[in-house]
Amino acid sequence: MLKYLLSYRYRTLFLTCFTIVGLFTSRAVMSIGAIAMFANILLDLNYKQTLKEFYKQKELFSLSLILFASLLSLTYSQNVANGFSYVLNKLPFLIFPLAYSKMQKMTKNNFLFILNFFLLIIFGSSLLVAYKYFSNFEQENLLLKQGQAIWVPFNHIRFSAILVFALVSSIYMLYQKGFLEEFKKFRLKYAYVFLSIFFFLLVNVLSVRSALLVLYVSALVSLMVYIVETKSYKLFILGVIMSISIPILSYNVLDSFKNRMDYMKYDWQQILNNKDVGSNSDSRRIISYKLGVEMLKDNFPLGYGTGSTEDEMAKLYEEQYPNIKLNDRILPHNEFLYILIDYGLLGLIALIITVFYPIYSLKNKRDNLFYILFWIITISSLFFDISFEVQIGITFFSLFSSLILKNISNQAKHV
Repeated sequence: MLKYLLSYRYRTLFLTCFTIVGLFTSRAVMSIGAIAMFANILLDLNYKQTLKEFYKQKELFSLSLILFASLLSLTYSQNVANGFSYVLNKLPFLIFPLAYSKMQKMTKNNFLFILNFFLLIIFGSSLLVAYKYFSNFEQENLLLKQGQAIWVPFNHIRFSAILVFALVSSIYMLYQKGFLEEFKKFRLKYAYVFLSIFFFLLVNVLSVRSALLVLYVSALVSLMVYIVETKSYKLFILGVIMSISIPILSYNVLDSFKNRMDYMKYDWQQILNNKDVGSNSDSRRIISYKLGVEMLKDNFPLGYGTGSTEDEMAKLYEEQYPNIKLNDRILPHNEFLYILIDYGLLGLIALIITVFYPIYSLKNKRDNLFYILFWIITISSLFFDISFEVQIGITFFSLFSSLILKNISNQAKHV
């Protein structure tokens, strides 16, 4: 036990598992995990060497740039108190990449253990979601008809995106022969097949449009990579047919999927007829984008300053849409637009580097399909949500990006 406590690597892996539990339980657990990870870094008094190593690992260092942009933008914020809370929220962008940059060695089995721990936790959480849905089947489907979401532990867009990543992770585990051979007696192969099917069905039951889009895009990307490697070009036609037929089948079989799609059609009919403006899901988004663009014109290129967007949006809603209820007044649900308004052009550049440099840095992209799919899943949500402004979105992206990128780096060293 003492050996593990004295090992930086094992402390980091333990705190990673602790933080993953926090993703599905409470913000407090997530915060404790991040703070403990930072304290773990500080236990090593060689800070100069730590920062030097961090900067050398550019794929990890780039993840922290959005935090530094938020700090810079805070200097001219019109609401410093609120802005400071946003800066604190973004600390995981620094803590997790820095923590993993210090890890001299992480074995493949260390990485797979973390991934399996994640699958175990999300499976437990997903069972609860499925139980609540089927035990209140009629009521939940009625809520979908009214444009509301099925109950999940946190925001339905973020939960569904993480669920798609869990599906990808389950399939990824099927190809880890060395790991499976060690645990043959547990028949893990069948467990991963079951998890893959379970997560796929649950994503379709929840019927969150952004998650469904990412699910089928990820499937097509994986299929295209497989076709290129095997030169089985006929499979592309089969993939396209399945991508079209599965949603049609889901619409005719799954009540939740049908109700979600029917509500979307109703919502757009209301928008086109200029009815119930600002009350329906897509209508609220369109108005938030419209107001966001207006704000952008007023304060480009510096932006309003970290944490100031909320106050400015509230003023515009009061001036232009006073009849919209307070609960329906949302911020622009697009991370790129939001950052441009809040941090300005410099912030947008920092966000683009944070998001795109890690994928650009991959030397052999075909061999790192797992990270590419993770990247597609997490980055796609930024076009429909402001995941990098909330603790769960920030923690999930920074933690798993750091973990996967470190594993890629370690495996490359031992090739």
